[in-house]
Amino acid sequence: MNLRKVSAYLIFLVAIYYLVTGILRFSKDLDQYRLIFGFHTENKIVYLVVRLILVLLFVLIGINTFKQSKKDL
Repeated sequence: MNLRKVSAYLIFLVAIYYLVTGILRFSKDLDQYRLIFGFHTENKIVYLVVRLILVLLFVLIGINTFKQSKKDL
């Protein structure tokens, strides 16, 4: 197993973790939700949409990394 394949799996794990923590925080009724890099929002829908976009980005990066690892074999 080469390093690119391992990094692809790690990226997928980060995406799953980010999605699960986002859903758990979404289910709580908080005053503010932390998005990324210190940005906050009070709207739950905006929080969920930003989280889903970031998870989608992680998944796409993981897929590209996995494809590159198959190409190198």
